[in-house]
Amino acid sequence: MLKNYRLWWHAPRLRHTSGEEERKVSWLELFFDLVFVVIIARLAHHFGEHPSWYGLGELALLFIPVWWVWIAGTIYTDRFETEDLSYRTLMFVMMLIVGVMAVFAPYGLGKYADAYAWSYVSARVLIIGMWLRAGKHNPIARPMTNKFAVGFGMSAVLWAISTQFDGTLSVVLKGVGLVFDTLTPLWTIRDQAKLPRLSNHKLPERFGLLVLIVLGESIVGMVNGLADAKDRNVLVFVRYILGALVGFGLWWVYFDFVGRRVPNRANIKLSLAWSYGHLPMLICAVAVGAMIAHAIGTKEPEPITLMLLCTGYAGALLCMALLEFTLAPEHPAVVHPATSMGLKILLAAVALMVGLVFHQPIAVLGALSVLNLVMMLYGLIWWFRSPHSRPGGPSHHHAPEHH
Repeated sequence: MLKNYRLWWHAPRLRHTSGEEERKVSWLELFFDLVFVVIIARLAHHFGEHPSWYGLGELALLFIPVWWVWIAGTIYTDRFETEDLSYRTLMFVMMLIVGVMAVFAPYGLGKYADAYAWSYVSARVLIIGMWLRAGKHNPIARPMTNKFAVGFGMSAVLWAISTQFDGTLSVVLKGVGLVFDTLTPLWTIRDQAKLPRLSNHKLPERFGLLVLIVLGESIVGMVNGLADAKDRNVLVFVRYILGALVGFGLWWVYFDFVGRRVPNRANIKLSLAWSYGHLPMLICAVAVGAMIAHAIGTKEPEPITLMLLCTGYAGALLCMALLEFTLAPEHPAVVHPATSMGLKILLAAVALMVGLVFHQPIAVLGALSVLNLVMMLYGLIWWFRSPHSRPGGPSHHHAPEHH
């Protein structure tokens, strides 16, 4: 058997939905996501210890490489997954690299900037090799895989060069590298349009799992806030409950209005916008989780922490509104799309006003909980008015669990 290596080391093959059952998320993909739990938690903890507008920008810049490693592995898997030793080995190596990134991530722009940069470069080199290997064995996909290799390669080179400089120039080089990361998928739009479409439900499920990981930071934040409170009186427990309602509400709104549906695959630009739109939403959700701990556990938190909490919440709602625009139309529609998006944008604006007007944690958490309740009730009312809520309805098998 060892002589016939093809039994255990398969060439990547281009996956498609035609003639295949709808694929599900594999155990290896779930295992792969666990390492991102660690790195996201460490970034959130660092931001929680340094709550400021600079800290929010630092969080975003450090989170984006994490996102690109995750999305690169996810899209590669959806395109070229194989059930063999080679795929498992590559995923395990990627997990080891992300683990190293997690070690250095909290100070990835400070004393460990070079180590974080080199760990990101290592992840990029690995995924570039995976794309090139896939293109070699799938000529129809080669134009796309070559462009991914070139674009991501430019980013890796810039991050490597950034380690030779300090201060602003190093950060600028990293930022330009991330621009290459961002523009590369757009460069491949025409090439991707010529390939079999991606899975209708597996990719939304993968994104939903990452959203769960990030929203889990709200749970961590509310538990840490209660644990860190010096005097666990009635008011602290009220803040704890309200903080939970903020995190629970974001879960509810995302999975009722976005997560239960699929992106518009008929328009590849909207499909890419759906993918890109998750990035700022996730950054905002991490910020919410980190700041909830301050709102619960600190008797008189600094105004900046409450403003950051409201900003993160508003940003998450705004991103969800934009994500709704990228989804495939429902027939019949549960809610009127323009009204649903408009309500989220309005509530996001109100959330920012809450941060400017209120300076007590219980008032801020209470106000954000009310905004969640408005969005939740809106969705519930229209859901129960729609055919989808009835047994055997148009999308009954995709209905949210609470319905």
